[in-house]
Amino acid sequence: MSVIDNFKTDCTVMTLTMFPDGEGGYTPTWTAGPVIKIALVLDNSTEAKIAMKNGVTSIYKLTFDKSLGIKYNDYIKRISDGQIFRVTSIPDEKQTPARMAVQFMRASAERTVLPK
Repeated sequence: MSVIDNFKTDCTVMTLTMFPDGEGGYTPTWTAGPVIKIALVLDNSTEAKIAMKNGVTSIYKLTFDKSLGIKYNDYIKRISDGQIFRVTSIPDEKQTPARMAVQFMRASAERTVLPK
């Protein structure tokens, strides 16, 4: 067990499905995937504070196992409080080398709501 595991919380990746509405359009429906563990930490860096001052919502850093397959623009729901986070960076760009015993990725995310 790595130290990062102490900071992980239960989350789920939300998936958008479009169902026909019977009138030629579609109704969007968000469904939750399986429960996964992700470390979500509020980003208090100077850059994040400047972005928040300029109107960006709260910025978080996500740390998670490579095997989860989280990617840019995924929506993550924290189960404990229902908060939604949108991944705003490409996780493949920040990952541990293949030779490392602990395999994880990092990404930035913003607190948001699910689009309709």
